Amino acid sequence: MRSRRFRFIAVSLFVVLAGLGAKVAFTRVPAVRRGIHQVHGAYHVHSSRAGGRGTPNAIANAASQVGLDFVVLADHNVLSPESLAVHNGVLIIPATEESTGFGHVVSLGASRTLTAAEKRDKPLAGIRAAGGVPMIAHPFNLRAPFSDWDELDKAQGLEALSYDDLWREALRSPFSRGLVVGGLELPFNRRLAVSQLLRRPDGQLARWDALRKTRPLVQACAVDAHGWPDYASVLGFMSMYIDDLPSVHGPEDAPKILAALESGHSFCAIDAVAPAGGFSFHADAPGIPSLSEGDHGTAPNRLLKVTLPEAAEQLHAHIHFFRDGKQMLNVPGPLQLAAPGPGDYRVEVWVKLPGAFWRGPKVPWIISNPIRLE
Repeated sequence: MRSRRFRFIAVSLFVVLAGLGAKVAFTRVPAVRRGIHQVHGAYHVHSSRAGGRGTPNAIANAASQVGLDFVVLADHNVLSPESLAVHNGVLIIPATEESTGFGHVVSLGASRTLTAAEKRDKPLAGIRAAGGVPMIAHPFNLRAPFSDWDELDKAQGLEALSYDDLWREALRSPFSRGLVVGGLELPFNRRLAVSQLLRRPDGQLARWDALRKTRPLVQACAVDAHGWPDYASVLGFMSMYIDDLPSVHGPEDAPKILAALESGHSFCAIDAVAPAGGFSFHADAPGIPSLSEGDHGTAPNRLLKVTLPEAAEQLHAHIHFFRDGKQMLNVPGPLQLAAPGPGDYRVEVWVKLPGAFWRGPKVPWIISNPIRLE
C-alpha cells in the first residue's frame, strides 16, 4: 500500500514538473515576431581566438539563427583582419578589446593592437594613434571598472548596458536579480532564462548622462558573449540597430556599420523582449535637415518625434523621455513633442520583463542615443 502511494506521488510530481517544463520550453521569446526588419547585430563578441569558445564561423551560424545581420568581434588583445567576411549571411567585423592598466577598451577600426607601453600609459590615445576609435568596455563593472577618466576626451563612447555587468550583479544578488529563476528555466528555454537577468542599469545610465555634460559620448550595448550558456541565446538577447542602413551586402558595409556605432546613429534593443525594427527618434524643423540619434543642431522650432515598433502596443510599452539626464515624460507612444529648448534628449522604451509564469519588473526594451540641441 505504501509502495503504491509512493509511486502515485512520484508519478504525479513527475507529471507536474514535466508540465511546468513544457510550459517554459514552449514560451516563446520574443512573443511578438512581427515588425519591420532593420539592420542589427551583436556588439562585443569573443571567439576562440582570444576569450571565447567558438570560431568566427560558429558565431556567425549562431547569429544567423537569431536573425542578426552582423557581429563585431572584440577578442582580447588580438586583431584578426582576415575575419572580415560574410558567413551564413552574417557579416563578421573584427575589432579588439584591449586589456589596459585602466580597464578594458574596445578598439574599433584600428590598424593594430596596442603596445605594452600604450596599455600601461595612455591607452585611449594609443588607440587613436593606431587609427582606431575607443569605446570604453563595461566602464562600471564590478570586477574590471574603467579608471582613466582623465583621458575621457579621447573616448568616443561607452557600454551603457553590458551583459557581463548583468551577469556579475546577478551573481551578487541571485534571488533579486533573476539568477535563480533563470537557472530553473535554463534546461528548458535558454533564451528565456538569459532574459531573466535584465534590469535597468540605473547607475550606469546616470553616469553616462553626467559624463555627456563634458563629452558627447555615444552608447552601445554589449553582449560580451564568450559562448556560455551558448552563443545563440546570448546573441539573441540584445543587439545594436543601425539607423538608415537598409541592408547588409558584404564586407564593404563594415565601415558604414562602424561609422553608425561610432557616431551614435544606432540604438540598443533587447531582442529577448521583441524585435525593435521600426523604432526611430528624430528632431525635425521646417526648411532645415532632420536630426537623428547622434546628431546635434539648433533648437528653435524643433519637433521631437518617436516612432515605436509594431509590437509596442501589444507589449504596453511606454516612452520614457529624458532631457539632460532627467525624465520629462512617461507616455505610451508614438510621440511628437515640441522641443522645450536646448538640451541633450534621449529615449528609453520600457516594458514588463517577459517570463514563463509571470511578468517581472519594468525594464528597458530600447535605449536610444541622444540628440543634442543647442
